[in-house]
Amino acid sequence: MRNQKGITLVALVITIIVLLILAGVSISLVLGQNGVLTQASNAVIKNDKATAMQEVQMGAADATAAYYEAWATNSTTNKSTFYTQTRFGNNCQGASTVTLQYSSDLEGTGTNAGKLIGADAGYVKVTYTSSASQSTYNFYVNIADGSVTDVVPKVNNVDVTFKTLTV
Repeated sequence: MRNQKGITLVALVITIIVLLILAGVSISLVLGQNGVLTQASNAVIKNDKATAMQEVQMGAADATAAYYEAWATNSTTNKSTFYTQTRFGNNCQGASTVTLQYSSDLEGTGTNAGKLIGADAGYVKVTYTSSASQSTYNFYVNIADGSVTDVVPKVNNVDVTFKTLTV
């Protein structure tokens, strides 16, 4: 019997093949479609959007609270006039820009064309650009109840249209 020292070529090839398979599996777990990096990136995006929505909800709550405070002393006050750029801008601290547009049913007519008329119903479109990711999100605020969604509202199965109006 010979004295065996070291490993055989077959054992070396099998070891290399096993290491290559492990490397392939590891790389796909990290970089694949459902990999760790993809999941982390998706989590950052979801967190960014949730933060944006929460800040818009705070703006809507602030506008609604200001309306009820004013309404206590003047019952002819209209909700829509409290949904302003300044009010949302103050509540959206994580945004680099916040712009508002109003549903076209809130536009005045005649000499008031292009201006926001007072109403207790309608929608406000809040466009929020995140400071962190520079992603832009659109949220829609229902003036009647202050609810916020990221789905375009419909009236009679037709998407509501929005315009920039002077307040």
